[in-house]
Amino acid sequence: MKATPNLAEQQQVLNQTRQNFISPEADPDSPGLIDRYLDQAITLADTLQQSGKRFQQEALLFSVFNDLVNAIADPLRPKVFRANCLDRLYRPLVCLNHFYGSQPRGKASLRKLHWEMQLISHYFSP
Repeated sequence: MKATPNLAEQQQVLNQTRQNFISPEADPDSPGLIDRYLDQAITLADTLQQSGKRFQQEALLFSVFNDLVNAIADPLRPKVFRANCLDRLYRPLVCLNHFYGSQPRGKASLRKLHWEMQLISHYFSP
């Protein structure tokens, strides 16, 4: 049975994957990189929640959402990579939706993110 990595190890692995993701040399034909980044980030967000570190969990999920938006909006990135990021933009949004639940402040933040997602998906054509 494989041992679950601790919080520090998860953060280190995620940081390395994030560096690969934000690198302009990221393989545009590899949605695996995007999925790996999202899977690791969501796993770390779950670990942060279990550790009672909700502020860090929220910041991580916002950071992932913004990384995807930045990749989508970057005209220097290949269209395939940008389209794959757009297709997966819902994942951190769903996590944030679950995170906020019925918090009034959270609902306003979610409306802003939904608006941003609609705007970018409307103007981005791969």
